[in-house]
Amino acid sequence: MASAAAAPARSAAAARAPRLEGEEDDLTCNDVSNSVPSFKAADTVVQLSETQKLKPVLEGLQFGTVFTDHMLVIEWSDKGGWGKPNIQPFGNLSIHPACSALHYGVQLFEGLKAYRGQDNRVRLFRPMLNMKRMLKSARRACLPGFDGAELLECIRKLLEVDQEWVPQSDSASLYIRPTYVGTESSLGVKKPSHALLFVILSPVGSYFSTGTKPVSLWADSKYIRAWRGGTGDCKMGGNYGASIYAQYEAVDYGCQQVLWLYGDDHQITEVGTMNLFLYWVNEEGEEELATPPLDGIILPGITRQSILELTRKWGKFKVSERYLTMADLRLALKENRVKEMFGSGTACVVSPVGRVLYQGENLEIPCEVNCSGLVSRLQKELTDIQYGRTPSDWAILAAKASLHSLEGPPCHYLLPDFLTLWSGSKTVSSSALPISAVPAEGHLSTLTPGALPTEPQRACVCPPPPFACLSPPVVPSSGSPGIAPLPQENVLSLFIRRENDIAGQGERRALVFGEDEELGRRSHLTRTHALLVLNDLRVLRSGQCVPHRSTKP
Repeated sequence: MASAAAAPARSAAAARAPRLEGEEDDLTCNDVSNSVPSFKAADTVVQLSETQKLKPVLEGLQFGTVFTDHMLVIEWSDKGGWGKPNIQPFGNLSIHPACSALHYGVQLFEGLKAYRGQDNRVRLFRPMLNMKRMLKSARRACLPGFDGAELLECIRKLLEVDQEWVPQSDSASLYIRPTYVGTESSLGVKKPSHALLFVILSPVGSYFSTGTKPVSLWADSKYIRAWRGGTGDCKMGGNYGASIYAQYEAVDYGCQQVLWLYGDDHQITEVGTMNLFLYWVNEEGEEELATPPLDGIILPGITRQSILELTRKWGKFKVSERYLTMADLRLALKENRVKEMFGSGTACVVSPVGRVLYQGENLEIPCEVNCSGLVSRLQKELTDIQYGRTPSDWAILAAKASLHSLEGPPCHYLLPDFLTLWSGSKTVSSSALPISAVPAEGHLSTLTPGALPTEPQRACVCPPPPFACLSPPVVPSSGSPGIAPLPQENVLSLFIRRENDIAGQGERRALVFGEDEELGRRSHLTRTHALLVLNDLRVLRSGQCVPHRSTKP
């Protein structure tokens, strides 16, 4: 047996990544964090959008139709390897017409959500399982590997920038769509020499227009979603695109979704884009929750795994991964042994099934959605974890919404390369504060008149060792800048840290952090930049480092 000393060292991002219940070995043994060359979250470059979109009304919002202000983009090539992660304004991508993702489907994606709890904090639900599944899909698509913990850290940085888009509702969330495509610019069927990984965010409400009402299914062996040896256990776009035709045929038969069957015995596999569960009394007279096994046909859903672990922990009934056929379902319905049937997935959590149309016969499925049924209990217990109502290792903090709820001292590092805060037509420049007015280290309750320049100027503040600036400090022009008082309603509460002799310049500098979150809402010109400072301060106070940032005045 190999000794513990021989275990590979974990990356910094892997060490920061939260440990999830049952995932102690995932970071080292399951290729979530591995020794392959990877981008680093610490190298993330942030380019902020100069305008902000209006937030949508959640009521009646169609799934995946509205997107946030920013996106994450990371490029790879076989010659240059991984580039730096970029958080940039949301916009169109430019790709070659011969792109292998367009011609041969060399692509994959993931789906997870950020939830805002009643405590106003933003959480992710078991995101390392998404990273693990994404890496599995990447191997199957012949796309290069990466460190899953680093991608998760990049996603958290993106959420910090766009956290205002996370709905303040316990029936809505911010959907996160990591996507990975081959961008080979030739028509040869081969492993791509270029690839693009990007992440977009979309506020969403209920996935189905009927909300949590039971859905109807069309079960027919005419179409097959996946087969052994295929890619049914990977989250690839081709699996979904090929299912659309059958979906529309199900609608023609008066059903909402397809119940996918497999084999001559009509094995039940999945429901639309969801995993399937049957809660019944089995052939042996046992109360059982059953779902098809992961045999290469079934997608290993995060909600599926969570339901299995949760119900096994309850110990109230038998929990099995076993094959189920339409004959089994028919007989169980005839003998009144079916209690509930439902689908599970990130988009819907759990969705009860009310009717199955099979070989011209409507099979009515018992539902206990509005009382104390299993679907209702699972929906409540899972969403209570996701929204932070029930403490759990499955839910990790992605962003904190209020500085005033945090404990601990002011910041310990100086963070960005360039930082410029706008206040109307004036500029707050971090190194423009008269050094005589700044304490060596501490807190200022107000920003007094005479502390702001009237002309916009860029300032650079370097972090202390071991963190290095990407560019040398910019020394403000000599002479006293014009000074004008800041209107009282825009007064900031400040955290100050002063460093001596930075980068050999022989000057003393101060970095200013705004604490008043309301400042960002008084002017559209100040909003993004004020929140940027707030977000970085939150990250710093949690003991992590933040990326260098480049902002445009």
